[in-house]
Amino acid sequence: MKNNKMIELNANENSLGMSDSAKKAVTESLSEGFRYPDNVRAALISKVASIHGVAENQISLGNFIFHEIKGDLKTYIARMRDSGIKVGRDFPPVTGFNRVTLGTPDEMAVFIKVLKSFRKKGWV
Repeated sequence: MKNNKMIELNANENSLGMSDSAKKAVTESLSEGFRYPDNVRAALISKVASIHGVAENQISLGNFIFHEIKGDLKTYIARMRDSGIKVGRDFPPVTGFNRVTLGTPDEMAVFIKVLKSFRKKGWV
């Protein structure tokens, strides 16, 4: 918890806000907003994979991760809240895992520290 404020890692939100380049891209793509961006998505994945020298199936355009937990999800979520972090809800049929939205580097550092402490206790 930072300054008595809960770290929100439970929603598809960008805690940094929208960048100017993202605003420009959204504005420029409004005329195609009624279509799924499959071709653009495929091109982006290909380019990112090429830049990083990895296979295309190793690229995720999501802003979240799933990680495995041990025990009851509701207990895990409550323990995270007690540590100042809101994490995602259950996501059937993906049981035994928790969904975490990626936050700022500082928020993720706090999350990793808490997660490591949970691992020492055998909770994850």
